[in-house]
Amino acid sequence: MNTNIKKSISRKINTAQYENIVITCDISIDCEIKSEEELNKVQLELIEKIIKDYKQTEKMVLDELVLEEKKAFIEPPQNIVNKKVNFSDDLESEIFG
Repeated sequence: MNTNIKKSISRKINTAQYENIVITCDISIDCEIKSEEELNKVQLELIEKIIKDYKQTEKMVLDELVLEEKKAFIEPPQNIVNKKVNFSDDLESEIFG
């Protein structure tokens, strides 16, 4: 069976207050797959390649733009912190299985 497999990584990075950069890497291949085991092997290889590509891309972009990743911490408003949220049974089972 001829198969097209596509993997993608996208990440939004906070680089400064009110400033973000989005880095996206895609990879895709067309290949002949003869079994589910072969499909799993090809997918794992693609995942490893896209992760390696993403790490290299991110480093190059941040170095080129002379940026460093900044951690963003968001604190919820005090009036929401102590409120208990009740999910309906249907919504809870849909979210948590």
